[in-house]
Amino acid sequence: MSIRTLYRYNLNGENEVDANRYGRVTPTQFDAFDVGSKGIVGVRGVITMIAIALFFFVLPVVLLWLFRESIGYGLKLYIAIVGIIMYLIEIPFLWLYIRNMIIHWELRRGRITQAEGEIVWRRNRYVADAEGRRLQPLLGDVSLIPGEYRFYFLPTSGRLLSVERTTSNIQLLRDALAQTNNFLTSALETNRQGLLATSQILRLLGMIATNLFWSIFILIIFSGISFAAYTYLPAFGFSRWYALIALGVGGLIAMGFMTQSVTLLADLANGKASVADGKIAKTVRTTHSRHGTHHDYYYEVLYAHLKFEVSEAAHEALVDDLEYYLYYTPRTKIMVAIEPK
Repeated sequence: MSIRTLYRYNLNGENEVDANRYGRVTPTQFDAFDVGSKGIVGVRGVITMIAIALFFFVLPVVLLWLFRESIGYGLKLYIAIVGIIMYLIEIPFLWLYIRNMIIHWELRRGRITQAEGEIVWRRNRYVADAEGRRLQPLLGDVSLIPGEYRFYFLPTSGRLLSVERTTSNIQLLRDALAQTNNFLTSALETNRQGLLATSQILRLLGMIATNLFWSIFILIIFSGISFAAYTYLPAFGFSRWYALIALGVGGLIAMGFMTQSVTLLADLANGKASVADGKIAKTVRTTHSRHGTHHDYYYEVLYAHLKFEVSEAAHEALVDDLEYYLYYTPRTKIMVAIEPK
């Protein structure tokens, strides 16, 4: 499946809704299932499951039977335990295969049910609830405005195919954005006037205090290191210049924190909130290291070349394909609030 096809798959796409309303599944939805299931269906899936079963379950049984007289009780017990453990490890893969086969069977037969439900923000993500059950899209997450919808889904697997909005609640979306980005919705009225709200000023003052703390802390630490180096390094044959270098490094780091604090003070003195409006892109930067994989999440206003780092929850709370007002400090470019148009 191509990336282009993936981008065409929308839960509220007109083609998908029209087809699902009459019990038909679109080619794009089949493609989305193929990507979401990672191809664990069909002939390849059957061969894979047979191979896993032979290796993890049948092989230990065969070994025990072939060498039942030539090996001791302890080794037999060991082989049996290893076989059981490996079989238990296989169970999640077996469940994944069965689940995907059920979804594949429902898609092929067009077993589509519709029901009224709602999309709500719950536990740092949007979820679709209908008739007391949680519906999961074929691919990706639910990223739609909270509100009431008509859902088209597969009844057995509970896989969501498409949605048709009946009523939406922008306030719920605004609340989710406020909660995940740590601002008060009451501050938006002040931001719309181009000003920073009191709660936002206090938050920025907290950032200044934090920067000042780290500046002083770093200066104290590096001053102590510099003093110790100046006092004891000559005894080991090293120059006292290393002490001055250590002090200079500490001063540069502290200066970085101080510079940001001064710029923040300028934003506070100005009291203004800049605004960028339009569509906002959600981007992720992934870095790999020996300690594992790390993800950084961003809101990007492409036309204004603005980029704001956010939490994973805030990243999930932003609904795609909508236009927003994003408020930020003019000099330091710190986001203070965001709301849908």
